[in-house]
Amino acid sequence: MPRGVRSTLVSLVVFASLPSALLAARPASGAAAAAAARAASGDAAAEQAARVRAHAAELVAHHQRRSEAFIGYREPPAPVYAIRLVTSFGSIKIEPRPDVSPATVAAITALAAARHGEELGSFIRHEPVPEGWGESSFFGPPYALLGGTLRTLPAEPPVEGTPSVRRGDVCIIPGSSDFFISLADHPEWGRSHGVWGRVNEHDAASWETIARIPTGPYTESTAADITTRWLKEGATVPFRLELEAMQPASPAAAAVGPAAAGQAAPAAR
Repeated sequence: MPRGVRSTLVSLVVFASLPSALLAARPASGAAAAAAARAASGDAAAEQAARVRAHAAELVAHHQRRSEAFIGYREPPAPVYAIRLVTSFGSIKIEPRPDVSPATVAAITALAAARHGEELGSFIRHEPVPEGWGESSFFGPPYALLGGTLRTLPAEPPVEGTPSVRRGDVCIIPGSSDFFISLADHPEWGRSHGVWGRVNEHDAASWETIARIPTGPYTESTAADITTRWLKEGATVPFRLELEAMQPASPAAAAVGPAAAGQAAPAAR
């Protein structure tokens, strides 16, 4: 079995098998209704997590058997799990980038498997793409991103691959469990953010959801002469985390999802 396939599958099994205590949500505001909803969805989430773990273990065993049985046998690419963020405005599908940030992808995949369908985070920033972006070295403000937080990650992900951030890239903010979806190319940032996923530019439904998420009302915060926008309390948008199996057509597709070329998806403005 190819080393990369084995590594990805074993990572999924290990992270998805973490004790439930490590994946438990931090205490929320204590709302009884929210607690009841979490309890009601517990059985379904546990069943979904068990199915994902069993499927991953089966894939590891299958690849091992086939590789041992046939000299020169080449396995087809293993399935990849997409992460879907489900909001009241629609859902956003994130195609993972294990080729760039394998530990981050494994951790978020495990969280989605263990807590499938639960409300595990919220969008707390939505800064639209301003007019004239990129002209005469103008890159905001506002800063062309949709920012969220995964408050239930058991640990802050490490900073792994840091390619130049392009439109559609999903990045972890270093030293936190916060992330953002880039709404435009960001050459001005250099290589300072870990890319762990991507919203495919041909995924019109996901881009339409992004466009529907409100950009305000917001409050501004200034630090080091940089002014950022943060959605006010009551304007933040919670999301549920779901896992969705993808069947890649090739190892490259497994890493980056469908090719991104041609007509661009609608910009979130």
